Amino acid sequence: MADQQTLDPDMFTKQALFTKSWHRDLYPAIDPKQFTSAVSDKVVLVTGASRNLGKYMVRSWAEAGASGIVITSRRLSDLAPVVQNLKEISPKTEVLAVAAEMTKEEDVKNLFEKIKEKFGRLDVVVANAGVVGAGSSFPRIGDISFGPEKWWGDLENNVRTAYLTAHYYITTFGPEPVGTFITMASAVGRVIMPGNSSYGISKSSTQRLVPYLHAEYPSLRAFSLDPGIVAKHDNLLEAFRPFAFDMPELSGAWTVWLSSSETSEVLRGGYVQVNWDVEELEKHKEEIGEKKLNHLGFINAHLGPEGHAWEN
Repeated sequence: MADQQTLDPDMFTKQALFTKSWHRDLYPAIDPKQFTSAVSDKVVLVTGASRNLGKYMVRSWAEAGASGIVITSRRLSDLAPVVQNLKEISPKTEVLAVAAEMTKEEDVKNLFEKIKEKFGRLDVVVANAGVVGAGSSFPRIGDISFGPEKWWGDLENNVRTAYLTAHYYITTFGPEPVGTFITMASAVGRVIMPGNSSYGISKSSTQRLVPYLHAEYPSLRAFSLDPGIVAKHDNLLEAFRPFAFDMPELSGAWTVWLSSSETSEVLRGGYVQVNWDVEELEKHKEEIGEKKLNHLGFINAHLGPEGHAWEN
């Protein structure tokens, strides 16, 4: 393996670029503060908000001046410092902290009931809660030290939390939801990384949830957001530490942008990555929308009545 000092810290980032210009930190075009007029009346839910990516994403909404912010964690005590920080950033924003285990149906149902009782509306959902679990140890399929139950844990957690969050958002605020629903994607959900099958398949599944929501509820703005290789993350895999320079504030800004920008309309139902340049996306929005360039594909062959167009 190459010495870490010789590794290009942007190596993985460059492999997934859609735009020629790219970013790993906040930049003016996506600064949440410029969207205040668009989000000042919005209520947003961010699950798993006590630490890591979640706590930074909710700050972006406070900086934008959201009307209400709902945050969840397994323990209410873990949310106390987050609530204090949000009130310091935006004293006018109402903050609702709810203890919820997002894999438990009753907890999720109660969460949305509390939101409806408190605010009467919910405009944006960021389904951030999830785990790395078995994938953090790179167990291969058939590894005797990781039985089926441990392998299944990533899917049970990540797929179930995303589904339950979507289900109770729609049943509570439907039947034709008009808000924004964002799941958290990952590169391992679209590339094959040996030893990461449990986590990779779980992220592939949550990413596939988005086009289904898009097809079944055309009024809902659904996106799958890849936060990149996030810095300041407690659960960062050691193998990725030399490449972890994507600031979590960038992901937070993207959730605000996706719910507020006209350009994001052409990205609905698809995959987006925080490194992409939003001004370049704006420039090419007609082509992106017409060809659905950010939508998930199937296989590389061209399928149809005439079969694949072979080269010879």
